[in-house]
Amino acid sequence: MCRFRIEYSKEGAIAYISHLDLSRMFERAARRAELPVALTQGYHPHYKMSFGSVLPVGIEGDQEYLDLELNRPYPAHKVQEALEKEMPEGLRIHRVKEIPLVAPALMSLINAASYAVRTRVEPAAAIHTSADFNQRIERALSRETWPVMRIRKKGNQEIDARSGLISINLEWRNGLVEGEIWLRISSNLAVRPIEILEALEVFGGINWLYEDTYLRRTGLFVLREGNFLSPMEVITR
Repeated sequence: MCRFRIEYSKEGAIAYISHLDLSRMFERAARRAELPVALTQGYHPHYKMSFGSVLPVGIEGDQEYLDLELNRPYPAHKVQEALEKEMPEGLRIHRVKEIPLVAPALMSLINAASYAVRTRVEPAAAIHTSADFNQRIERALSRETWPVMRIRKKGNQEIDARSGLISINLEWRNGLVEGEIWLRISSNLAVRPIEILEALEVFGGINWLYEDTYLRRTGLFVLREGNFLSPMEVITR
């Protein structure tokens, strides 16, 4: 038995598929590559494959991760070569590294994410200078909580978006806003970047043109003592 950590990216039209369909794509690629993937036990066995934090539908990702277990020893570079040949357009394998079988799951390690943001401010917001924009950001940041409503099929849920924010760096230039947002990830709450923008609209008075908003997850990390570490390098809690 052996286990591998895989770093991949997801971009283009494939960003709009569901997480379930993404999992099926990797299973199909592994099957076509004839990799000896280990199976779970039970009446309905499936591939021993586990992902990091789920990427929201419609958002591209530069550094996404999954763990894959094989039932016999296999060189990491051969795993990468085999998968690369079977990946559909928009999915790219960047790195494959063998890790111990007892290494913690990705979901228990990854606790931070970074997002690139590009959007526009509505003209009606009457923001004419970067100083005015920055003041509105600071006004929102001065609040201890950002209650926003999360729309769910099973009923709406109020969350505190402020508690999930690590840092924010946005620059305004003639109505165009670009920058990055860093968010915490936990089993209790994973705030979405769009919810941060919604909170800034409510508590900072910044009205966004959501139809012109582009979000991209640029990385997933293990945040330890103020350092953002790659899951490819961290294999212990």
